[in-house]
Amino acid sequence: QGRERDPDAGAEGQGGAPTEDIGQEVWAKVAGKAALYEARGNFRAWLMAITRNEIVNALREQLDAA
Repeated sequence: QGRERDPDAGAEGQGGAPTEDIGQEVWAKVAGKAALYEARGNFRAWLMAITRNEIVNALREQLDAA
């Protein structure tokens, strides 16, 4: 059993950072930096690194705002 989510609560994660915004930022960076991706590398690892960095940035912004 998981916690029930309030459908009117918005798309915020536990930290309060809108998950949809983070997802959009990730895909914008992927699109903008696609030319820098080396095809011989692991795409999943590259994508996860960008995602992790965006999550950290969102958490830092929250701490700065608090």
